[in-house]
Amino acid sequence: MADSKITALASISTSTDPAVDPLVIVDVSDTSMAASGTSKKVTLNNLLSSSPTATGAFSVTGLVTAGSATITGDLTVDTSTLKVDSTLNKVGIGVATLTGLSTLNVAGDVGITSDLVLKNSGGTAQGYIFGSSGLNYRVIASNPHVWQEGGTDLMRLNSSGLGLGTATFGTSAVRVFAIANGTAPTTSPAGIGQLYVEAGALKFRGSSGTITTIAAA
Repeated sequence: MADSKITALASISTSTDPAVDPLVIVDVSDTSMAASGTSKKVTLNNLLSSSPTATGAFSVTGLVTAGSATITGDLTVDTSTLKVDSTLNKVGIGVATLTGLSTLNVAGDVGITSDLVLKNSGGTAQGYIFGSSGLNYRVIASNPHVWQEGGTDLMRLNSSGLGLGTATFGTSAVRVFAIANGTAPTTSPAGIGQLYVEAGALKFRGSSGTITTIAAA
């Protein structure tokens, strides 16, 4: 490339091609041309692929004309502010090491100004959590609301009713309250009564230990 005085250099245009348009740098490790280093040319793609480390503020304006950027390899911003692990295919915000973690990991609070939408692999919305629609939790499809512990149902709510430990409500049941069979509690906290079902019968145990059958099976 021809030599030009600094005052004769034109401004960069928005049609810059980062793959072929060269920049001028001084390679201080190569003193074959001069004691202070050798002038060489490099493209923006060369710089981006060399895993550079920058300290302090760095700003690039008008160089990415296609509206996108491609980074091959990991991306690390300030150790843990943003971490993209290209080997594990995981992203961390506030997390520096992603081994053994989920695909997306966030350390700290998450602020959401719109709906948090849960979608299936096909992109169809399945429900909302704390949505801007005015409902704290909403399931779109006809799936039940299920609370589990260790894979076992503790409570299930659907169009038939609310059930404790039970997933069935009987034929054509609508808005019923179902309690699965249990065993009589042997102790009770002071001042607390316990309602339960034993062998199909609805029973109540008072805090003094008295058990009353409210309804037979």
